[in-house]
This record gives sequence, C-alpha cells and structure tokens, in this order.
Amino acid sequence: MRVLIPIAILLIALTPAEAAPPSFSSDEQEDSAKASKENSAVYGEFIRTFTSAGAPLPIVQPGGSLPFPMPTVPPVGVTYVDEPTRVGLLVPRGTYLMSWVLNPSEGASVTLLVNGLAPTTAVGALRYTQAVTTSVVSFEYLVQAPLDQNLISLVNTGVNLISLNGIPNRTVGSSAILTQIRVQRIGHLAR
Repeated sequence: MRVLIPIAILLIALTPAEAAPPSFSSDEQEDSAKASKENSAVYGEFIRTFTSAGAPLPIVQPGGSLPFPMPTVPPVGVTYVDEPTRVGLLVPRGTYLMSWVLNPSEGASVTLLVNGLAPTTAVGALRYTQAVTTSVVSFEYLVQAPLDQNLISLVNTGVNLISLNGIPNRTVGSSAILTQIRVQRIGHLAR
C-alpha cells in the first residue's frame, strides 16, 4: 500500500500533455501504415489440376509459362495473374521461400523466374532455379524480389514442348495435381 500511494501521486501530477499519447502528423501516420503493411505476412499456395475425363493432355510450349490458377487457401499479399504477356504470382519486395512441385513428362526443362530472370547465386552468378525433370520434381529455393511488384513464374526454358502424358497419380479419381507452388515472404529488402 505504501508503494501505491506515491505512484498514484505521480499519476495525478502528470500534465495533460504528458498523459496523452503522442500525436503524429498525417505524413508520419501514412509512413507508419505503409511500414506496417510492408511488414505484414505475405504468403500463398496455388495448384493446377488436370482431369483426364476425355480432355486432351495439357502442354506448355517453349518459352511458355506454367499456369497454377487455384489458390488452396486465401492468399495474403500475393496475386495470381494470367495475362497474355505474364503468368505467375505478383508479390511485393522481399526475400521469399519458394516451393514448387511439378508433375511433367521426362526431360522437361523448367525454371523459376523472378521478373523474367533466373535468380543467380551471390558468388559466381550461377543460375540455381533451373530443373530438368526425370520424374515428379520438388524444389525449394530462397529468392529475392527487389521491386515494389515482382512477377514470380515457372517457365518452360527448354527447346521442346512440355507434355504431361506420364502423370503418375492421374488414375486416382481420374484427376491429378500437375503444378503446386507455395510462396512465403521471410524477409524484407531495404530500398
């Protein structure tokens, strides 16, 4: 009780300016809201299915993007785009953990691109996101997305079309998941 009385006297002695929370200018509030938005979680997972009920098997021409239009959960801060000049995920600036699974025919050459370019290693500039498939492929990469809005895509970087005629799990309920891609921001890049 003896400790509480001096604390109560101190609280009463505060002036209204000292007791009020600090006020921010509209520019400071806008900057704070922008920083909060930039620091919020960004994630998404998308798949592309195939049903073999009389449909022709999907193919992807050389230079073509692999579509994965179906979100498995509502994405946050990630937008899927499917336009004539770009197909993939739009994400804000940051470092991302990218995971993808592809179920193509053998010998397909597929590369994960960021803004149309294959990411390279910090030393030696080795492109590390290209895969030549022998069966179902499953990869996980850390990539940097340096722009305010970045396009992350999977592209057929080979000279032959990718056909999907040897899909291992196609006989289960006559449908299969052809492509699955997961994106999660794990860090922020300085401007």
